[in-house]
Parts: sequence; C-alpha cells; structure tokens
Amino acid sequence: MEKLKDTPEQGEQALLEKLDSRIRQMCVKVRKIIEIGQQIERRRTGKRAIQRIIGDYFVTHRNATKVVDLEILLERLNREARMLGVDGEDLKRTLAIQLDCVAGLRAANQVEIGGDEWKRWRERLELIRQNPLVTREAVTAKTSDTSSAAKKRDKSELEDEQGKDVLPDGDV
Repeated sequence: MEKLKDTPEQGEQALLEKLDSRIRQMCVKVRKIIEIGQQIERRRTGKRAIQRIIGDYFVTHRNATKVVDLEILLERLNREARMLGVDGEDLKRTLAIQLDCVAGLRAANQVEIGGDEWKRWRERLELIRQNPLVTREAVTAKTSDTSSAAKKRDKSELEDEQGKDVLPDGDV
C-alpha cells in the first residue's frame, strides 16, 4: 500500500477546516450570549411594565374598584405575562386563578369590590407587583381565603333570602 504524503495544499485545507470550525463555534457562543442578554432585558422591561400597570391602577382605585375594571387589569397583566414567554408562566397561572375569582364575582352579580374585600385584592396585586416573576403561592393562598369568605357570604345571603320568603307565623 502506498502511503499518502501530506502536500502543502492538504495542510492548508486542514487548517482552513479547523479555522472554519472554530469560527462557527465562536458564532454559536456569541449568539447564545446575545439571546441571554435579550431574555434578561425582556424580563426586566416586562417586570417594570407590570409594576407600572399595577401602580397606575392603585392611583385610580384607592379604596374600591369595579369588578369589570379589575377583570380588565388582570387581562392586561396576562397579556404582559405572555410577552415574557417562559419567564411569565408562573404569573400566567396566578392570573388565571385570579380571573376565575373575578368570574365568580361577576356570576354572583357583584358590581364593586370595596372594604375588606378590596384590601385582600389589593394585597394580592401588591404581591404580584413586588416581584411578578416569582411563584405566587402567597397570592393563591390569599385567593383561597377570599373564596372561603365569599362562600360564607353567599351562604348567609341565601339564608337571608330564604328568611324573607317566610311569614312571621311560619306560613309560606
């Protein structure tokens, strides 16, 4: 068998292939660094936008809010969370839970949220505002507290309505 000799052209070709490979690896690394930077910036601007939206809402809704206004706020925050991509998944789940609560309020024909109930909603929104990208167990816990309070309120309202239908002497 004849042994192939390395010619100058073969040596140059090997160097060019090696250089090409290294340049491609470097381009992939630079692309990854750019993507990470873009993700960090999206996260930062998305977080600021959510904080600003909630802050603006608190300015116009200090002591109470209409259920419709709260629903609009939560839907707007949900759109912002979608723009965050994977980073906004926890927030989207939390907002879905909150939107379900608002749907329950609307189903009960509640028009406005005020007093202690508004304080609880405001606390939930404040928790989201503090750090929108963190898991929301505290917000969910506040939601379940409110849900049980709403169930108790609904039960007492139902009992009141039933009591109105009964005459004092017990005849219906």
